[in-house]
Amino acid sequence: MGRDEAVRAVPAADRAVVAGLADVLAPGGVYCVLGDARRDPRDVYGITPAELRERFTATGDWAVVLSEETTVQRRWGATPAYFICLRRQ
Repeated sequence: MGRDEAVRAVPAADRAVVAGLADVLAPGGVYCVLGDARRDPRDVYGITPAELRERFTATGDWAVVLSEETTVQRRWGATPAYFICLRRQ
């Protein structure tokens, strides 16, 4: 995997990831995600703040504390992204 693929390498909102974070992050801890905001029906990458909010807050253990639209600079240009921080309650 090249360095430009790191943004989509981790399934940040995968339900298993959400559940597993509670095992390693103490209450009050913050988990930040730099999510790829691109959408393509031919691939599985891309996440929205709404999707992250839904998956994390559905457990009742997380609150969104920051959600910013941004870009990731790559060698061929900028890619739309979201920077989202969630605090474990």
